[in-house]
Amino acid sequence: MSEPITESSEQLLKIKEPVTEQDLKNTVFNSNIEVGIYRSKELVVINGTENEIGMTADKTKESSFTYHSHIPNHEFTQIADSPSFSDIFSMGILPNKNHFIGHQEGITQFRFPDDEDQKDLVIGFLRKKGIGFSYSRGVRNGDLTDIDKIPLETQFVLQREFSDTSGIVVKRTPWEDKKGIQQILDLINS
Repeated sequence: MSEPITESSEQLLKIKEPVTEQDLKNTVFNSNIEVGIYRSKELVVINGTENEIGMTADKTKESSFTYHSHIPNHEFTQIADSPSFSDIFSMGILPNKNHFIGHQEGITQFRFPDDEDQKDLVIGFLRKKGIGFSYSRGVRNGDLTDIDKIPLETQFVLQREFSDTSGIVVKRTPWEDKKGIQQILDLINS
C-alpha cells in the first residue's frame, strides 16, 4: 500500500494504464487531496487540494470521461457521493460524457444531457431553497443565504438532493460490486 499523499508532498500519485480498481481506491483512501483523471492524448492525473481538483472543461473537452475523488471526511455522517456545486461550476461538466466520483462507499457515475445548462439547474435548485451561489457568476442576492455560510455537511445533503432530483446520477456503484466497478474501469480504459 502506498503512503498517504498530502498537499505538501512532493510524491504525487502516479497511475499507469490500464487504470485498476486499486488505483481508484488509492485516490480516495490513500490521499489527503482530491485526485482527478482524464484522458487527453494519454492518461492525465491531476493532484489537487483537499477541497478541489483544478480540472476544467478546457482540459477535459477531448476526454471521453472525467474522474475525481472526494476524500472521506470522518467528521460527517453524510457521504460526499455526488458532484459538489463547485465541481459543476469549475469543471464546466460537459454534456453526454461519463463523469465519475470516487468516494468512501464506491463510485458515482453522472452525466448531463445536451439540452440543459447544469449551472442554471443548480442556481434554480438553490434559489428554491432560499440559497445563493456565488461561484464565477456573481449570483449573490441580499434575499438569499450565501451557500458558504451553510455547514458543509448540509451542503453534502443539498448536493445529493440536487443530483437525485435532477436525474444527473446514472448510478452509484459500491466498492463491493466487482462487476459494476469493472464496467466503470472498462469505460475509463477504453
